[in-house]
Amino acid sequence: MSLSFFYFFILILSIGGVINSIYLLRKHHSKHQVCPLNGNCHAITESKWSRMFYFRNEVLGAAFFSVLILGSGEELIFGFMSFMGVFLSLMILGGFLF
Repeated sequence: MSLSFFYFFILILSIGGVINSIYLLRKHHSKHQVCPLNGNCHAITESKWSRMFYFRNEVLGAAFFSVLILGSGEELIFGFMSFMGVFLSLMILGGFLF
């Protein structure tokens, strides 16, 4: 398995992550939210765990996956181990450990 396949795989997963983050952000701002078991969506979406560093988790997720898209695309176009490749590898490792 070559590294270009790895970066292509990361690119596809990152596109899915951006789509998911945008969907969750739009769902948060919509008036109708579907909650399982007749729960209180507001208690979950506005809890102290819904934000990190004063940013909503959906926004941070979209930013993280956008950087992964840029990094993996750059690696596929320009080759292995450029500055962005090292940064991308560190982001993947940080996301995995978090």
